[in-house]
Amino acid sequence: MAIRNSGAKHGGLRRNRPQAASSRAGRRGVHREKNNQVSGLPNFARNLGGSIGTSLLTVFLARQNQVHQVNFAAYTSHGDPNFEQWLKGLKAVFMSQGCDTVRAAQKALALAYQTV
Repeated sequence: MAIRNSGAKHGGLRRNRPQAASSRAGRRGVHREKNNQVSGLPNFARNLGGSIGTSLLTVFLARQNQVHQVNFAAYTSHGDPNFEQWLKGLKAVFMSQGCDTVRAAQKALALAYQTV
């Protein structure tokens, strides 16, 4: 926060706490006893908006993942000779790096999944 000299009237330094016009306008006409309750409403709205935004982003990412799964299934099939040949080549690469047959097949399929 910015610190400014408030002048001789207040005799020292204080924090400059600007308030948004909407925040001041929202409390206009509210009795002092209710001021604390009303001042919490903008924070509540901000938190609620953040939660909704997070939820929407989660839904978007989940749907994108589903699209990825559908595309992967549509273009890769163990019945497709080209895909099988590609997996066989990837498996051979992993076996040459010291993986056993099962682990090499798993890594080949994982790499294919990441590529598509």
